Amino acid sequence: RDKPELVEKHPQQVNALRRLESSLPLQGFEVQEKRYEWHVRVPILILVYKSSSYELQVDISIGEADHEDVAKGEVDRMIQAALNKAPVALPMVLLVKRWAKIEGLNKAYEKTLSPLAWTLLCLFFLIRQKVLPSDALAEASQTDAPKREPEELCRHCPKKEVLADFFSMVCALGTRSRQNNQGPCGIRVLPAQECYGEVSD
Repeated sequence: RDKPELVEKHPQQVNALRRLESSLPLQGFEVQEKRYEWHVRVPILILVYKSSSYELQVDISIGEADHEDVAKGEVDRMIQAALNKAPVALPMVLLVKRWAKIEGLNKAYEKTLSPLAWTLLCLFFLIRQKVLPSDALAEASQTDAPKREPEELCRHCPKKEVLADFFSMVCALGTRSRQNNQGPCGIRVLPAQECYGEVSD
């Protein structure tokens, strides 16, 4: 049970998520994680649906806006539209997010990058590589995301050289700010003075 002072910042959202949690079907869904603490900007209930053939993680949050004057879900629809513009985009995002989860580098409240941040970095990289157009995030998708079969995702997986270039870019964002000692803090994926992407067989 959460301490009252930990949920005082957003009690309505937390109470709604708890009601949802208590009414989940007995079959299929499992609660993987609850982020209701005071330091979390948006309370989230993380569920996992398991069947005999696949496993699906679902993050549920409650609120009227993602940020000031940004409707709830608008950012998701913009990202969805960008992912639909290049076959490699979704497989790359899934790979990078999976890597970040395995390495424990996907929790913003622990001072690492959030899954959303990793997604946006992937899209930024693909825009820099001219795989996606520069206005890939300009418009939100108005339709449901198309179903992508595993075989299709594997067929369009990024090559290891592309992934190495991506991580080199991410590391460079951190080294650039350290060298110039100006501007934003940048990103530091590993606690090392220098970081380079390498391709290995």
